[in-house]
Amino acid sequence: MARKVNGSIVQMSATYWPQQVARLLKDTLGFEHELIHMKQGEIEGYLREKLKLVPLESFIKNTPIDDLLETESNESDKAQSEPTQMLLEEDDEGDELT
Repeated sequence: MARKVNGSIVQMSATYWPQQVARLLKDTLGFEHELIHMKQGEIEGYLREKLKLVPLESFIKNTPIDDLLETESNESDKAQSEPTQMLLEEDDEGDELT
């Protein structure tokens, strides 16, 4: 099937599949990424660290990333200046935040 569309198939159940995708993108598009030359034993830790930087709440809430980053920044500033006030606020549904 992949040959018909001049494509490739990557088995995503393998732990090193992101590296395979990065290598395929380099071969076909000239894409450069640090995964290309990384040892397979380092890939999982690398991805775990990078995923910590992804604003997953934006995808779950369908919130624009800029709005989410602004909200996080404001909450951080507020928590530093009024830490007890943060615990007493309510969300949009009237549930108390903890």
